[in-house]
This record gives sequence, C-alpha cells and structure tokens, in this order.
Amino acid sequence: MEASNVYYTDFRCPVGTSLLEKLRRLCLAAGIRQLDMEGKFVAIKYARTHDIPTFGICLGMQCIAIEFARNVLGYADANSREMDEKTPHNVIDIMEEFGDECKRRHGKRIIYPSDEWYLKAGRPIPEPEFYEDYDQLENGVGMMSLFREEFLAELEKPHRIYGTKKMDVVTGTMAAPLITEMMDELHRQYPMIEVKVHPIKNNFFGGNVGVAGLVTATDIIAQCEGRLSSGTLGVPAVMLREEKDTFLDDMTIEQLGQRLGVKVEVLPTGGGDEAKALLRSGLHIARRRRP
Repeated sequence: MEASNVYYTDFRCPVGTSLLEKLRRLCLAAGIRQLDMEGKFVAIKYARTHDIPTFGICLGMQCIAIEFARNVLGYADANSREMDEKTPHNVIDIMEEFGDECKRRHGKRIIYPSDEWYLKAGRPIPEPEFYEDYDQLENGVGMMSLFREEFLAELEKPHRIYGTKKMDVVTGTMAAPLITEMMDELHRQYPMIEVKVHPIKNNFFGGNVGVAGLVTATDIIAQCEGRLSSGTLGVPAVMLREEKDTFLDDMTIEQLGQRLGVKVEVLPTGGGDEAKALLRSGLHIARRRRP
C-alpha cells in the first residue's frame, strides 16, 4: 500500500473542511495527540456519513468507536477513560452491553473490546470464556487472556529442571503487569528461576504507544543500559521483523547484545511456549503448587 497526500491538520478549521471534501480513504494511525481528538471525530463522522472506507489503528480505532457512540447511539458525552476518566458513558461499557445483547439473541458476543481497551481503562482482562473461540485473536483481541491461560497451564505440567536461571526480560508498558504477574508465579513455583521484567516506554514512536510489537532496540538500550541484573536479556519475538533478527529501528539482535554486553534470547510469542523456554534450565528442588 502506498500513501500519498498525507495531511496533518485540524479538520474543524476551513482548511481542514476543504480537505475532507477531497477525502477518498481515511486511515487513523496510532499515537494521536489528545489535542487533536475533536478534529479527528469530525473527520470520522464525515467519512462515515459519506461512505468513505475508514481504517483505525490502536487509538484510531478507539476514536471510531467513540464517534459512533456519540453521533449514532446518541451518547453525546461518550468517551474512553483514557481520554476522560470521568466520562459517564464509557465506550467499553457500551460495547460490553452490545456484546451481552448479541450473546442473548444470537448465541455469540460478536463484539469484543480489544485488550488495549481494558488495560487503558484500568480493568482486568476478561476470563477466557468471554472470548469464546477467540475469533479476533489475529487482531490482538483476547491475546493476553490466552497468553495467561497457556502460561499457567504449562506451569501445571511436570518439568525436570537442572541448574539455576536468572535473566532479564523486556516488554511493552501495556503487557508489563501481565508479564510481571506470570514471572512472579514462575518464580513462586520454581524458586531457582528469577526473571526481572523491564517495561519499555516507547519514546521512538512518541511515548504513548504501549504495545510490545512496536518497541525498538533504541529504547531498550536507553532504558536498560546499566540496569540489567543478569547476563541474559529475553526479547519477545513480536518485537522483531519477519526476518526475526531485526527491530523496527533496523538494529539487529547481535547489535543489541553488543551494546548491552549480554546474550539476547528471543522468547516465543505464545504463553505456553514462553513458559517452556524459561523452564529450560534450573535445578528442580521442590515445586511449589499454586495455592
């Protein structure tokens, strides 16, 4: 896909209004600033009412849901808690209500708020049953619930472990609470394995992007140099390009290891596979069961 005529403007002003009349496709990218929100809602409404194809990424998709709630469903003050903590009509509540009604009428929820919605709202990720068959898993919907389920299921299996293991792991700010929870549970059941989690703030893409898949080596170096507690750094495979050895800022795994003076270990994306990777070494004394 090639993008041409990319504009940065406030669509509420005369110049922005004239640009809307030329609009043929609309893509709302991640990382939209709070200052620009209302102008984006104007653009989204124009695209919706003129049958213009619209694609939202991360926060861009949130804006589409908010505009629909305001101008179609009639909740004039609808918003997300990320943008207005005191909003009386939180769009995640509206989506859950629609999902409940779809479940009652059609036997499936159909509407599933993404993991990001719950994390930004400060809510716990729903249990696996909520996502039914994980129909939207490829879009990141239910990914954290499935990761947790598979990680804990792998810990329940018997593992014979030799030696000890100490390592550091990086992740995005959004997944950090879940990853920390899983590493704490791993250490509780296998005390000889210690993993320190480093949440990486994404300054490379503006600071307000929290997904692990957009973390760069530049930010890892800036935030981990001199702060690692072991000689091994675990990096989720999702941070790497398809070549599996290069980050989005074109730095390789080898270069990252050289800059930090550590061995870099690429960790699988799935929860069960990551648990297996972390359990490859460590002296099995006595496993402590979950309470």
